[in-house]
Amino acid sequence: MSSMDTKPRPKEELKEESGQIIKGYPDNQNQIDKLANPSKAIPQENIDDDLLTLHKIHAILLNCINLSKKDKLEFCNSQRYFMKLYLRKMREQLEKE
Repeated sequence: MSSMDTKPRPKEELKEESGQIIKGYPDNQNQIDKLANPSKAIPQENIDDDLLTLHKIHAILLNCINLSKKDKLEFCNSQRYFMKLYLRKMREQLEKE
């Protein structure tokens, strides 16, 4: 892949690749099992809301060509905030199991 080819890949392709990468490491099987069986510690809709917000922000960044650099920076900061929130909730969920 060249540095000029920055076109986003379809989600299916990313899911397939990430599944192959994770399955390649048997030490991570325990973590995979935990993620496959989510606990009830954190309501799933809260986690899904954060993830949905992340996807919406990312779509705006990719599709809106008329954003100024300042606007893009604000969206990136928002995206970073929601990613941290999502990862914090996932970490708490895994620690409670």
